[in-house]
Amino acid sequence: MRLARLEISNYRSIKQLDMKFGPCTILVGKNNSGKSNILKAIDLVLGERFYKPTKHDYFDGDETQTIKFVLHFSDFTDPEIEDIVSKISYTCNVDGRCYRAADYRGLLYSTRLARIELEMSGRGVEQKLYLGDKYYKYLSAPLKNAIITSVHIPSVRDHTQILKTTDYSFLGKLLAKLYEGAQEEQKAILNQKLVESNQACNDIFLRSQNRLNEISQSIISHNGIKFSFIPSNPKESYRKLDILLDDGIESGLDFKGSGIQSVIIISLFKLYSEVKAGQALLLVEEPELFLHPHANRHMASVLREFCNTQGVQLIITTHSAQYLLDRDISEIALVSKIGKETVVKRPNVNLDEVKLKKELTESNLELFFSEKVLLVEGQSDKIAYQAFAKSIDRGFDFDAKNIGIIETGSSSNLNIYIDLLEAYEIPWLAVVDKDVIEDKWTLNGLNNHLNLGLNLDSDSPERKADILKTNGIHVLGNGEIENYYQKDWLYTILSDYLEETDLPTDRKSELQRIIENMVDPAVGGEIKHQLSTYDWLSPENLNILKKIVNSKIGLLQLRMDEPHIGRILERQIFSNMNLSKPKIALKIRKQIKINNFQDNRQAEIVHLLARIFAA
Repeated sequence: MRLARLEISNYRSIKQLDMKFGPCTILVGKNNSGKSNILKAIDLVLGERFYKPTKHDYFDGDETQTIKFVLHFSDFTDPEIEDIVSKISYTCNVDGRCYRAADYRGLLYSTRLARIELEMSGRGVEQKLYLGDKYYKYLSAPLKNAIITSVHIPSVRDHTQILKTTDYSFLGKLLAKLYEGAQEEQKAILNQKLVESNQACNDIFLRSQNRLNEISQSIISHNGIKFSFIPSNPKESYRKLDILLDDGIESGLDFKGSGIQSVIIISLFKLYSEVKAGQALLLVEEPELFLHPHANRHMASVLREFCNTQGVQLIITTHSAQYLLDRDISEIALVSKIGKETVVKRPNVNLDEVKLKKELTESNLELFFSEKVLLVEGQSDKIAYQAFAKSIDRGFDFDAKNIGIIETGSSSNLNIYIDLLEAYEIPWLAVVDKDVIEDKWTLNGLNNHLNLGLNLDSDSPERKADILKTNGIHVLGNGEIENYYQKDWLYTILSDYLEETDLPTDRKSELQRIIENMVDPAVGGEIKHQLSTYDWLSPENLNILKKIVNSKIGLLQLRMDEPHIGRILERQIFSNMNLSKPKIALKIRKQIKINNFQDNRQAEIVHLLARIFAA
């Protein structure tokens, strides 16, 4: 069995919603988008508490409306059907026919379907059950729990509510299952010990107990009060169990942090699923709350296992990309608001799931939490655009505007990212290196995929770039992002490298002046010879200085408009310092200033960023 579909009308931020579920569903979206309202709606129908709506619960506060929830269940197994039928205790007149338990059994076997409806309005609350497609008049707690047991862990945790041991709570059913599975001899020993403990309790408190009876019976009539360790029925002694955790100090969950409480609740639910105490639906809001990074990664792994466990269904909300790793895209639902109304977006086209799973890292999965996305080819592009934006305008802040910068790894991967973003209706813009214009294989893929209408043989490079730009793909006019660097920014890397020596400050200043005054690459050999005559330079420091001089020679000879300049910086100029392109970008990011640009590069970057940050 599983919850297959949910319909909601007029509840909180949800005007109308019709949503399908698989074994695992992950709801992502901004704060206050309505994710929690979806889980609360399910819990209102399946939970134990009676709920009377307030003005806050009606969409737009309109109390003249009727709030309605419809939960559709499917894929009932034979044992599940028999369990449901065993809880049917009434006949029901439907469409002029009297339906008995045997009739409902036939309906369930033929359809494997059921649904629960809940309506709330000023007239009251009404709940209905349909088995197959026929109404059954009385949705009792045993019948509801024969259909499914659910656990809702809200973002504001209260373990005392979640871990109640009633007949129909998941913990009550788990403990009952474990108790029933014990040997009779074990149960008899336990019960005898409990009786003895109870007698000892009576001996200790007998005098006070008698006095309590005198006082209370003078006010009301009753048969007696006593202090007891166990219920009157010893077979229900497990209800008195307390969960103790020893994390250095053994104590109950009341004395543990919220993160630990969440871990224990989910661990108990996992145990519940393993002992097959019943069908299980786990609803978790923000499982990452209160967990440190390592524990969060492990929690994500544990919940991923739930999705592959027979008889367990998982629905979570999250702001952590950890919970999206290695998941099918179809399991991810993007929740957002249009005006006051919550909407849920899911792909209605086929996506390349295999390739997406390979490409989507924790960093790239940030796109699901972004209002807008900038697609770039590599990490150095990401670092540079963040720095460019900050140097132009305080309003150009990617994080403040919730704009994600996503690395595609290559322009040839743009198609799969564009498909994904458009499937979830996430606005995007892409920036690619100039060499894409000459890359017929990549350009042909984009042309066919996006229906650009390019003629790869006859269209000029300028026309190709214009058509790509019109379709959201900006081609860098000067090559690649490293072509927009200034040599002054790169020279600071040499100064930073000099700081790694253990020389006194005055010696570092002297050497810094020598490197700065070196403006002719031809004198590089002489400077290295001069440095080798300094007896105060250790071999290690001399080696560092020679690397700095060699890199300075390379920078002096470098033309900043050279093709593939990033590769030159990485593999030649800074190779002796083991600096990759992203590391180079990281080292110069604080030096990047847009007003240092020459020719048309400043205008291009400013225009590009203005387009990205446009409403």
